[in-house]
Amino acid sequence: MHKEENKIIIQTAKKLGLNPSTELISRCSEFLRLLELKSSIISSTSNTARTVICLDIASHVTATQESLDTSGLFKCSGLRKSSYINTKRMIEKALDLNLKVGINEICLKLGISEAKKLATEILNKYQSFCCTTDKINDDFSHPQYAAVAVHCACKKLKVKVQKQKLVNESLLKPQQWMALAKRFEKLLEKDDSSGKANDKTIGKNTTKEQKVQDECAENESKSKKRPLANDTKEEDYEHWKTRILKKAYRELELLEKQEKVSIS
Repeated sequence: MHKEENKIIIQTAKKLGLNPSTELISRCSEFLRLLELKSSIISSTSNTARTVICLDIASHVTATQESLDTSGLFKCSGLRKSSYINTKRMIEKALDLNLKVGINEICLKLGISEAKKLATEILNKYQSFCCTTDKINDDFSHPQYAAVAVHCACKKLKVKVQKQKLVNESLLKPQQWMALAKRFEKLLEKDDSSGKANDKTIGKNTTKEQKVQDECAENESKSKKRPLANDTKEEDYEHWKTRILKKAYRELELLEKQEKVSIS
């Protein structure tokens, strides 16, 4: 019985473009035997569909580096996309598997490791944003967040990736994907705008301070060029220098106050 079962698994694996390694076949066979104890799943799915889904799950568990063609999975299983995803979830739950699909897994699977760092930063920003809103109870372990974060990172870094593959990884319908992607993009736009505004303010302040320092240096240079007759004149110059500096910084403070009033 097991030999016949393994033969079917090997044939199915080859159809899916998987290397039928001993570990992969063994794990898939183990999952199929465990599912035989779950009468509800046995009655609601065909042998072919269960084999394909168990191979799909086994390829993740055994860390197979090969990228599976999702359209091939649906076709070979005889299930529509939505039915396949729901059945796969049901089987994972029945097998008591908690297969986390995060940024690392998505980037590895799609061969876009260069987007991993930025995607992680984007997801962290989104999580921080949600913690300050009514979306604090969102389940961030769901692959939709990791997939959209990778999408935004690839867009920003101009890394080429098939959008549909990311949508498939997210387990979302197209409309749900678009809605979540818009939320991410709005947050990033807001973050970019505030960053540019801060840089502009810092630049303005630096320019003003530099201008004051340059003026003081110029005045100091001119004064030093004047011949000093005695110690009294040198003392007068020090007083003059202090007065000029105080005046310059007072003017800087007034300018900053005026800008704050105009901004508000």
